[in-house]
Amino acid sequence: MPLEPTGQSCHAVFNDVGFAMKDGERTIGVLVTHKALQIIKRPPPSSEGEYIDRCESYRSNFEAIARDKYDAGRTEMGGSIVRILTDDLSH
Repeated sequence: MPLEPTGQSCHAVFNDVGFAMKDGERTIGVLVTHKALQIIKRPPPSSEGEYIDRCESYRSNFEAIARDKYDAGRTEMGGSIVRILTDDLSH
């Protein structure tokens, strides 16, 4: 089953920004690294709020990347986390 959006807002998670998606009844965490958020658009964010805003601005891109990685089994924590890295941005 493909990942579906939940509508949950992006939020700070240590040095990442995260949001949730669903695989049926299962919640999957999507984490976007600060490094990925820094290079997707210039200049890089200068505050946690700007990282969160940037995540929201590119949310549909990150959801598509997360779907592809999840479908390919490129997950962490037993399949419950998809982490988006700089290498994933060429998607």
